[in-house]
Amino acid sequence: MLREDQAQKLEELLMLGEVDTRSRQNQELGLQRPGDTRWGYNFKTVYNFIVLFSSIIHVLEVLASEGANYLERSMAKSLLSELNSHFDALNSDLLLGMASLSPDNSFTNYDKERIMKLAKLYPHEYSISKLEDLN
Repeated sequence: MLREDQAQKLEELLMLGEVDTRSRQNQELGLQRPGDTRWGYNFKTVYNFIVLFSSIIHVLEVLASEGANYLERSMAKSLLSELNSHFDALNSDLLLGMASLSPDNSFTNYDKERIMKLAKLYPHEYSISKLEDLN
């Protein structure tokens, strides 16, 4: 389901002409298995988690409400609850905003609303007039 969500985002951006289709662009991202414990794997896992955060949340929300069975729905709700206990609304907004700015896969996670929300978290950097220019 995560792959499908990412593919849908990429397809939408391709149709809008927002992404580059050159070779080695738009590579599929994934999360590492728990057994891969070398630092390079840990860094890649954290980095990919940030980039895929919005898709992960979307997939968990869909599974929580439309899962194939009680166990699947329950597991998705549990994982969402776990993420919410570690990431409050501000942290989630920061992660989603950062993911929206990631150039990976030719900005497949680009989301203007999330970027605007991120900019509003830094009032000393972005005055009201600068926010209007961004919008």
